[in-house]
Amino acid sequence: MKSFNVNNKRLGVTLVVVGLVIILFGLQINFQGNIRELALKNSGLDEFKEYRVLNDKLIYGLPEVWSSENGEYKVSDILYHSSFSSSDIGLNGYIEVWSNEDALETFIDRSKDYTVKEYTYDKYTSNKVQLDSNEAYEVSYNMSSKDKSYNIYEYFVSLNNNVIKISFSVDKTKDKESNNLVFKSIVNTIKYKE
Repeated sequence: MKSFNVNNKRLGVTLVVVGLVIILFGLQINFQGNIRELALKNSGLDEFKEYRVLNDKLIYGLPEVWSSENGEYKVSDILYHSSFSSSDIGLNGYIEVWSNEDALETFIDRSKDYTVKEYTYDKYTSNKVQLDSNEAYEVSYNMSSKDKSYNIYEYFVSLNNNVIKISFSVDKTKDKESNNLVFKSIVNTIKYKE
């Protein structure tokens, strides 16, 4: 029969370390939320206006100080389109709902191919992210025309046979790191009901 000795000092130290790790993890989650909130307040973008469209199937929020305008498109696959802008931060963007039965990656590739034809771009990155329980991708790249350069941030969210695409285009000279937190906060307001 083997005897089992417990080193009380080691056990005590291990429990303290595990407790500290748990506390730090909890503080990190709270800290990230506070940073996002502070970035929104610092940018003057902490008040959101709620938009309900497509018979309340799509609900999303944009900062109240941004201007927004619905548009009509001749493309039959686009179920909804709305443009938004903010001259203060040099931003233009849009949110669209597309009817799509292909894989989300295929839809993103088609969107990329269209961009390549129209503009010069570089530093293209695409990352898979989770948005609620939906498959989503975060895409970013730099785009240039003959007289301007823009940083583009796009989010693609797959919802059954639809894709929500939200695109933010920021004048490269006015872009700042806190914009990314603002964009993610906007994307997190999206709710879609079938």
